[in-house]
Amino acid sequence: MGTSFIPTSAIQRTKNVQWFPQTALGTYTIAAQTFKQIGFCTRINHSLTEQHKETRIVGSRLLYSDRKQLQEGTLDLTWEFGDVGTAFAKYAIDQPSGVYTTPGCDIPLLILETAKINGVELYRCFEDCLTDRISFAIEKDIVMTQNMTFSNVTAWLTAAQLRTELGIAGTGTINFASALTGNPWNHLDAQISNTGSPLTVAGNPFFNLRLTVEVNNNVTKLLPGGWDKYYYASPMNESTTGTLTTWTSDGLELENHVRNFDATDLIYKIHESGTLVDTLLTVPGAHFNAESTSTEAGANDFETVDLPFTGQTVSLTAYP
Repeated sequence: MGTSFIPTSAIQRTKNVQWFPQTALGTYTIAAQTFKQIGFCTRINHSLTEQHKETRIVGSRLLYSDRKQLQEGTLDLTWEFGDVGTAFAKYAIDQPSGVYTTPGCDIPLLILETAKINGVELYRCFEDCLTDRISFAIEKDIVMTQNMTFSNVTAWLTAAQLRTELGIAGTGTINFASALTGNPWNHLDAQISNTGSPLTVAGNPFFNLRLTVEVNNNVTKLLPGGWDKYYYASPMNESTTGTLTTWTSDGLELENHVRNFDATDLIYKIHESGTLVDTLLTVPGAHFNAESTSTEAGANDFETVDLPFTGQTVSLTAYP
């Protein structure tokens, strides 16, 4: 290509990031699958690393050999909920299901990215994506950051090459996701209407300035000799942590949970679903393990308290 090229920017990404569940690790040719919208994806970033071994020999100041050992990749997404639903997040936090049509953190996902490369619409697939870690950041907006591992990322593909990758014959239709509609969900979609709070702790409503919930699946890879990619990957021990930041008035009540180290259910209403079931993010049996405040004379703000917690697991209501 040399110096004759058309650079690509965010606005040359021709479709929002899309996905579908694979039937198994290493199984990508699923022609009947329809791509789904993640939600409102505001950032995508990936890293591909080739593990390699350098060899130097006595008597030479030059590198004698540098050879490939193993390929590893990570994919980072930042996104927000919308009316396309909560399925993508449930494939990050639900317990292993073993069935690709049932959300579970053990189900590999295929992630599709599109872009105009040198003015031509192209596609690439991140294959065998498993969520290592997802964090929910809840303030007035609700934003997820998600770190995933993958076994392979394809080269940029034409539409014909993408059909081959997906096992679609001839000029068959690629079932891209429908366009996004509506707005990203935020705290007003809980429909509290200035009369309460979307957050309850042990059944009692509390205001939250910030609430973070992080689930770490500790995805572990099996790396046998003779393989240039991992043979198998699986979630291991789940770690659930978070922090609730509120004002001192509420904090005085919540400090009792720290002193007593009692099990408390944290429930945040993300979305009022009308005729459907409300969308709730729940940390059952959480334990507040610390509290901290800092007071400064002359400050023109209300005093806040940070309350970190640990939990056994996290659940998210299926929507729609």
